[in-house]
Amino acid sequence: MELSDLKSNLYAGRKKESVELFISALDSGMDVIELYKLFSKILNEWECDYELDPLCIWKEHVMSSIVRTCIECAYPYVIKAEAPDTGLTCAIFCPQEEEHELGLRMSEDIFTLNGIKTVFAGKEVPLETFKEAIKAEKFDMVSISITNHYNLVYLCKFIEELKRYSPKTKVIASGRACVKNPEYTKKCGVDFLFADFDELAKFLKDLRGSK
Repeated sequence: MELSDLKSNLYAGRKKESVELFISALDSGMDVIELYKLFSKILNEWECDYELDPLCIWKEHVMSSIVRTCIECAYPYVIKAEAPDTGLTCAIFCPQEEEHELGLRMSEDIFTLNGIKTVFAGKEVPLETFKEAIKAEKFDMVSISITNHYNLVYLCKFIEELKRYSPKTKVIASGRACVKNPEYTKKCGVDFLFADFDELAKFLKDLRGSK
């Protein structure tokens, strides 16, 4: 599959053609993570003049919707290729007021491929809701993503509450705001910060090897 073909169809909002290309690539044996890296590259290269083009946000939402459909179509391929169960669990979510969950959803499949049971709670998870979840389930890891810098304030609060109820749970962070502020994430108590899918895949592979 050519990157240019997928990009042109996504940018044009052609759902059927984009999904067909994606599934064809999976059927031909292309690695799921490699396809997700293509999606990330395409979405990061998206350019639109938001002041001159009133449809920029609309187009961006349509594109994201198509990518989400492709991700869900990949799930049967993910579970077919997943590694043996490690016995580890991971809660995956974005904090309150954080809506950028697409990259996090793709990362969920990387956890699954590495034999880690995931619970994906999605975007805008309130702190109080998270506290109740931690009380009910002692996750081995939590993976939190923050893209908007204004939402970084929630990172320390979430980790503080996490450690109160589950002190041994490891914290994995991602998202542009976290990646751009590594010292802040470290101060909050993040155990591992990843900037791309390759870094996460290597971390989880090493973790799996130590089990």
